[in-house]
Amino acid sequence: MRISSSFRLFSLLILAFILSSCSWLFGDPDPIFDFPLTEAPRLSPSHDVDLVVSEPKSSGALEGNSILLRLSDGQTLLYHGSGVLSDRLPKRVAYSLLEAFVDSGGFSSVFGSAVNSRFDFRLASDILRFEMVEQSSGAFVAVVRIKFDLIDQRDSRVVESRLFSSQVDASGGDIIAMVAALGAALDEVREKAVRWVHSQIGVRFVNEIPKARE
Repeated sequence: MRISSSFRLFSLLILAFILSSCSWLFGDPDPIFDFPLTEAPRLSPSHDVDLVVSEPKSSGALEGNSILLRLSDGQTLLYHGSGVLSDRLPKRVAYSLLEAFVDSGGFSSVFGSAVNSRFDFRLASDILRFEMVEQSSGAFVAVVRIKFDLIDQRDSRVVESRLFSSQVDASGGDIIAMVAALGAALDEVREKAVRWVHSQIGVRFVNEIPKARE
């Protein structure tokens, strides 16, 4: 049986596609990174309240697990091609926030989700910026900006809102230096958030919560 030249060409194209797919599937995976974070400050007194720290909202490129680069033109947003985060950015930020609130010791109970309907406060947040920004000099700066809403569970009312941001210079242009800078910027934001929530709940705990529980 004779095989036509067109069939041979088609077979070679299929074989090339299969080989390239295998190379893509079984090639070296992207390195996976987590943000290096420091231990949260200990706070006192410990308020006898149940606090839920919700996963932050985000949109667009902030929904994924890539390191974002904003070029010096201020408009172009790229993905860093040398590595990815271990999970979606909102989940990584949620974990770091939860860890900070638990480690602070400033609240009797802290949850990552609403395990029951009897918690006192909920902290909602919105990631507005989380990126490396290229400067005109070619250096990079980590920029983190997160908006927080402290919600009173008794009436689902936002009692206070606050925007926290931080900028940290990267020690270099490689992925490790950038992840370290983003981690340091997130550290600053979450420390501010923990202290702010502790202060706000302190005022309301003294003046309002005991009356509501009577």
